Amino acid sequence: MVRLKGGDPFIFGCGGEELQTLAASGVAFEVVPGVTAASGVSSYAGIPLTHRDYAQCCLPEICRQMVVHGASPELPIAVVQDGSLLTQKVVTGTLTNMAERVAQAGLKSPCLTIVGEVVKLHQELAWFEAAKSMVTA
Repeated sequence: MVRLKGGDPFIFGCGGEELQTLAASGVAFEVVPGVTAASGVSSYAGIPLTHRDYAQCCLPEICRQMVVHGASPELPIAVVQDGSLLTQKVVTGTLTNMAERVAQAGLKSPCLTIVGEVVKLHQELAWFEAAKSMVTA
């Protein structure tokens, strides 16, 4: 069975909810995301979302400032290195321990940071981790 959706199913879509249902039912799945509006708009505006000369690591300060401005120190956060590649690494934690976890894991740019309760779904919906192990085995 195939479910086709335009764009990225995890941006303003119900992809997460659909995957939870599949996982709970024991149905194997794979996600092939389309181009999300965020990167499409950036491209059309001529403004890169990342650039080696400008995108620098500042996660400890971002975490600290989020807590200073009212975010819970226990707010879940994930950092993904080499997203969608076989070398992908995902590190999860909270605002209070993430800088240390990223350093321990030795993550290097480019990385994507995801902040919020949605990070808790990583363990349940991490289909790519299983797919990577089958390819590298």
